[in-house]
Amino acid sequence: MPREYGMKYCLSARSVALLSLLLPGAALAQSPQSKFYPITPCRAVDTRNPNGAAGGPALVAGGARAFQLAGACGVPITARAVVTNVTVVNPSTAGDLAIFPTGTPSPTGATAINFKAGRTRANNFIARLGTTGDIAVFTEMPAGTVHFLIDVSGYFEDLPASPLSTYAAVANLTSFGATPQLVAHIRDVGMNGWLNEQFSIPPNYFVPSALFPDTIPGACTGTCQRDNYTMYPLQNTFIYNALYYPDQLRQRVVWALHKFLVISGQQEIQPSHMVPYLNILVGNAFGNYRDILYQLTLNPAMGDYLNMRTSTLQNPNENYAREILQLFSIGLVQLNTDGTPKLDLGGNTIPTYTQYDINELSRVFTGWKLAAPPVAGTSNYNSNMVLVEASHDRGKKSFLCDWSNPITPTGCAWTFNANTNGDIEVNQAIDAIMAHANTAPYVSTQLIRGLVTSNPSPAYVGRVAAKFNNNGSGVKGDLAAVVRAVVTDSEALAGATDPNFGILRDPVYFTIALLRALGARAANGTGVSDGVLATQLTNIGQNLFNPDTVFSYYPNDNQLPGSSTMFGPEFGIQSALTALRRANLVNTFVYSSIPTGANNPFGTSLDLSVIQSLSNDPAAMVEQLNQLLCRGLLSAGAKTAIVTAVNAIPASSPKQRAQQATYLVATSSQFQVER
Repeated sequence: MPREYGMKYCLSARSVALLSLLLPGAALAQSPQSKFYPITPCRAVDTRNPNGAAGGPALVAGGARAFQLAGACGVPITARAVVTNVTVVNPSTAGDLAIFPTGTPSPTGATAINFKAGRTRANNFIARLGTTGDIAVFTEMPAGTVHFLIDVSGYFEDLPASPLSTYAAVANLTSFGATPQLVAHIRDVGMNGWLNEQFSIPPNYFVPSALFPDTIPGACTGTCQRDNYTMYPLQNTFIYNALYYPDQLRQRVVWALHKFLVISGQQEIQPSHMVPYLNILVGNAFGNYRDILYQLTLNPAMGDYLNMRTSTLQNPNENYAREILQLFSIGLVQLNTDGTPKLDLGGNTIPTYTQYDINELSRVFTGWKLAAPPVAGTSNYNSNMVLVEASHDRGKKSFLCDWSNPITPTGCAWTFNANTNGDIEVNQAIDAIMAHANTAPYVSTQLIRGLVTSNPSPAYVGRVAAKFNNNGSGVKGDLAAVVRAVVTDSEALAGATDPNFGILRDPVYFTIALLRALGARAANGTGVSDGVLATQLTNIGQNLFNPDTVFSYYPNDNQLPGSSTMFGPEFGIQSALTALRRANLVNTFVYSSIPTGANNPFGTSLDLSVIQSLSNDPAAMVEQLNQLLCRGLLSAGAKTAIVTAVNAIPASSPKQRAQQATYLVATSSQFQVER
């Protein structure tokens, strides 16, 4: 039987692509375009495990099977080969295993390991990957079966051979907008090198500010009130950091987390109250999701926003119990691992919880209040809430139960024994929520929508959810592993080929991406912007850190206008008025500036010098903007129309030509929708 793994063995058509072959066992030839990245040894395949695509059953004599290695163990889809240790376990007869790229005939010397009957044997092996990141494993033995394990310890990546648009795509997925410098850097270090850099940058926390009295003092007016009773200082810090600071990926993740783990400055009006909440997101953006849920539960701003601070034995409040389930962790309906809803026999969705569960969980969250105030009349929002056991419901409780029996719930995810300490119960509740099957697909979907696309395929969600459930080392909720899976997924990198792919940039992302691409600076053209742009963002539909409700700035389940099947959450705050105002904001940046004033000491303007330098070649000018803003995706028709508009301006007016081209590209749908 020939060693050829393709349609002959029912492999999907996507894997049947010819690749140049690597001699197995030999050193991978290095080139200026190739980089090796070691990783913590991680088990990618174990056929002794009966479950999962990377599990059993054992391989039979003359059998072949494909295994997806890219996307496992932190290996990105751009990897071209992996360094492995292959172990054969309990073969029934002697033989050998061959490993080679899917869709290709086995090259001479493809044998990864020879083995004898009943013997365990291991061997190091460099495996070349197919175009979709998978390998074929073929067993040559006279009869019987064999189990085997594949442990990955590193991979080779060849991103520099990719088109420039690939680097721009990576830049947009992992930052608040591509810049020429960032695209060049990713080209030099590779996607995974760039991600490793981002994960290694220490958190850039918001600086705590002094607590002020709960009631605004009569003497605190003007600047005092602006700085201590509005989101003004936090808005400016966030925008400035997003424009200029190097920890771009962390900031994008913080923004994505904030949009579904909501506290609003409309209620928590003191910036000093919001800082600890924001720093939970900053500090744990690459940490564990369980830590976020636990720390948010005891955060004083969250306690006030969702009323947990007033929830007592005599008067339990449902708000936090409901929202930690509905919005922060498991959602409203039971999900498969790929994010699709589970259905009952009648084809209906199945609720994840009932009012009973909310009532029981609200009892768990009773007895917490703000810590002692530093001075009378000034609440303590710097310290976690503290437990008053006398106000805590110490009765027996259970939640996330099966109500198939209408009289008595069964199969509860957690039962809290009577007389259990309130802090222990909170920890147990968080553990039960983290263990729920919905948490991985729900949170994964929120992060994909926040970073990549509003309509991920079930397969994409499933791959990321699998990483949420197990980071490769048995850890659930590892956000660094989840974020890496989100932005390196094949669907994320190839999404521009799918007409349903992408997200409408929300006002914050739209504005910051434009400024980053075209060199944000102070209004006078020297120095940096002050980041004072919250008024402009509010005008186009997004009041930064002041969402209207706990459901965020826009409905997460908002349907795309004109569609009954596709989501478009950001379109929930897009209207004819805000669309016009977006164009007007671009006009302000391009033809003028945000001037200095009492609230903005430096102002903001764009640097169009590079664009203007191409004014004698309008086609080149438009293409430069196409690469900067649209990563080369501006349609041919749009480019032709813009070039015609630029040519209508005399060549003797280079600045006006640059302004015309920039305005038209920046207001195009190809820039406003990130693909």
